[in-house]
Amino acid sequence: MDELFSFLGKFATDKLLPAIAFLVIGILAVIILQKLLNVTLAKLKMDNQLAKLICGVVRPVLWILLGLIVATKLDIDVTSIV
Repeated sequence: MDELFSFLGKFATDKLLPAIAFLVIGILAVIILQKLLNVTLAKLKMDNQLAKLICGVVRPVLWILLGLIVATKLDIDVTSIV
């Protein structure tokens, strides 16, 4: 039983905490980038439908990249996904 707790404690400090930190920082970065993109596209005065399309494409790409980064931090092999 002590070995299990030792393993879980080591996993939490070595893998889980950095992954959670990357997740939190990544969520904030994605939100900021989305707002920045919306503001930039609004200032360009481009067609509203085109701006929605660009935002609709960029949003899932950012979330997928964040998921891949967090999975890499947890030592999940993501090379087969990419």
